[in-house]
Amino acid sequence: MSGKTLKTVNEAFQDEYPDDEIPARQTIYRLATKFDETGSMEDAPRSGRPTSITTEENMELVS
Repeated sequence: MSGKTLKTVNEAFQDEYPDDEIPARQTIYRLATKFDETGSMEDAPRSGRPTSITTEENMELVS
């Protein structure tokens, strides 16, 4: 967690998002590990067909 304690991370989260519930300890550790390994919080691209697509035609059908 970049040298920060769980308590420090929780306090920073609470300061930034006072109306949200603090994430579980396991979630913080998982996200910190992901960031340390990849340098990002984004999910890796997945192979295969996209789950959705937005086109003008689709937008008109829904409207």
